[in-house]
Formats: sequence, C-alpha cells, structure tokens
Amino acid sequence: MLDESNKQQLRKSQYVEMLRIELANPKARRYHAYRWCFLGSIDHWVPLHEHGSLVALIELYAKHLNEESFFELM
Repeated sequence: MLDESNKQQLRKSQYVEMLRIELANPKARRYHAYRWCFLGSIDHWVPLHEHGSLVALIELYAKHLNEESFFELM
C-alpha cells in the first residue's frame, strides 16, 4: 500500500514513449525495434518481437506513440 508521499510522487511521474529502430543488417536493410522500459531498477531498451524493413516497423509501432498501448508493447 502506498503512503501519501509515494502517491504524490507517482502523480508527478512522467513517462515518455521512446522507440528506437536500429539497423541490424546493412546489406539486407533489416531493422530491429526497441522500446524503453520504465520498471525501476531494470530501466533499459527492450527488444520488440518484430524485425524487418524500416517502413514495416514504423507502420507497426508508430501508431502506439502517445497512446497507452505503447506501454504494453513487449
């Protein structure tokens, strides 16, 4: 159970959707997508399951930016 101090801190917290698309195979032009994970002590880039062309990954993941669904991507 959260005390009042923790509740206030939680209300002030801000999370920003961060998506990274990285070139994995320059010759084949294949990319991997990652999202930033905000889980306390394990803050890091989490690989998303899909990989492929830049256009395909943008079409798949960009629609989640500024949406609650972004935080469910993993």
